[in-house]
Amino acid sequence: MAKYQCSNCNATRDLHKTTLVVVNGKAETKEALCECGTYMQNIEEFKGFATVIRPASDTNHSKK
Repeated sequence: MAKYQCSNCNATRDLHKTTLVVVNGKAETKEALCECGTYMQNIEEFKGFATVIRPASDTNHSKK
């Protein structure tokens, strides 16, 4: 879950799933469009991307 806040009217919104769109050459979160017409910004610290560990049996390497 990510917390977003509008810099124009200070409204906040908690979002679970988001979609990135390009608006005027800038990446914005589609679901973070405020009622006042401004895109909200994520106010939480970025903690990195999740790590996916695949087992050796799930690789595309052919056996010789």
